[in-house]
Amino acid sequence: MPPVLRLGGLRVVIYPNDHEPPHVHLIGPDCHARIRLGTDRRKRSVLSNDGVPARQLGSALLAIDVERTLLRRAWRQRNG
Repeated sequence: MPPVLRLGGLRVVIYPNDHEPPHVHLIGPDCHARIRLGTDRRKRSVLSNDGVPARQLGSALLAIDVERTLLRRAWRQRNG
């Protein structure tokens, strides 16, 4: 699956036909996390984290906040 974004050593991926809530997958070497994109009223949140270091995760969350519009649009295009 091609990444929507690259954040340092992490790829930000949205799988087609994925389940709600709208979220992205952060994938790196030997690590994976799922991040709920949130809405205008609700902030994004970590759904799961399997080995993404805290520092990388924090940086990724900030980037996801900045790119939320792009990511939500990409989610809708892939998942309706």
